[in-house]
Amino acid sequence: MTPKVVALTGGIGSGKSTVAIYLKSKGYDVLDCDAIGRQVADQEEVLLEVKALLGKQAIEQGKLNRAYIRQVLFQQDKHLLKEYNAIFFGRILKLLQQAINTSKSEIVFVEIAVLDAFPYHWYSVWSVQSDNDTRALRVAKRDGVSTDSANAVMSAQKQYASDVVIDNNGSLQQLYHNVDCALTNLLSK
Repeated sequence: MTPKVVALTGGIGSGKSTVAIYLKSKGYDVLDCDAIGRQVADQEEVLLEVKALLGKQAIEQGKLNRAYIRQVLFQQDKHLLKEYNAIFFGRILKLLQQAINTSKSEIVFVEIAVLDAFPYHWYSVWSVQSDNDTRALRVAKRDGVSTDSANAVMSAQKQYASDVVIDNNGSLQQLYHNVDCALTNLLSK
């Protein structure tokens, strides 16, 4: 059986991960492109490519220096972001497709921040949305960064068209209700 693959997208701090956790609790397979990206980031050839692109400061103790990379990509030199992402996207797609192919689920959700990272035929695209001030505060609290830093990342992110919008400007219970409604609609297709 080939599963229906649903993209779960939204900007940083929108609540994608909260929705993903809720979907998992309901028994759905949820694949996280960021987690897959972290696996890719541990590959030696990837570290060498990042070092060649961004300099030796981009690697610290054999790992990505994410604070430095964030500063360079989102606050200093935005044109490098495309080149940096190209190092990862093909490798992420390969691992993602392997995970989808081994899923026994009828529906697989894929948490993905950069929807156009690679070409994929999504069954549906769900976008989790929150207002910018709420998102910046969430990111600042979660990552221990300033709201200015969070806003810099947010301004670099693209908004994507979706066929389902999940509003996350209210309570957690309201968010869960919104997800349940989207699920009901998806299952009736």
